[in-house]
Amino acid sequence: LRSTRGQRATTALANVLARPGALLLLGLPMLLPEVLLPQSGLFLSWHEGGWALGTHWVVFLIGSLLASDARLRPAVQSQRWVALGLAVLTTVPLAIWAPQIGDLEFGSADYVLQWGLRTINGWWWLLAVLGFGSRHLNVVHPALGILGPAVLPFYILHQPVIVMLAYAMRDWPLAILPKYLLLVAAAFTICASLYALVIRRSRWLRFLFGMGPASA
Repeated sequence: LRSTRGQRATTALANVLARPGALLLLGLPMLLPEVLLPQSGLFLSWHEGGWALGTHWVVFLIGSLLASDARLRPAVQSQRWVALGLAVLTTVPLAIWAPQIGDLEFGSADYVLQWGLRTINGWWWLLAVLGFGSRHLNVVHPALGILGPAVLPFYILHQPVIVMLAYAMRDWPLAILPKYLLLVAAAFTICASLYALVIRRSRWLRFLFGMGPASA
């Protein structure tokens, strides 16, 4: 994308996406791995976080495109309310369909409708989050200097910590809500402790967890 040809292509796309409403349709390529292709093959057979693995690649490319042209950030901000409204409205039928959406036959009309709406709904939520975050969280704060370096270690740690804790807690005689709150609090405490007391203090662990060298 940084080559001369790539810059021409991204500029041409940005010319289209900067128009009102165009970004709302940018999630349409996500339909290819989610709805139109059978869930099999190297990049489609896995589901990570409820999405086909191929969808993660599509979203990665969309993010690269959004960062490639300065005009697209204001466009994302300007469409945040519309994206939020569409996301909320389409969540209602999805909540009704949720119990049986995983049992639908691939290629059927109901499958295309429900999984297609789910996919576009996911994009609208993402666009709304990006828009509101860009508008209201784009500030400089002293805490960012402390919290920023912790982002990647937390991202790497959180899944194995949550899985191990949840497995250990699976038979505890607690209702879902208190068990969930306990799981979140325990996982956060463990991740924060590992980061602050172990990872941050080791040169090699800093490197392995994607952090820069420690300042003097």
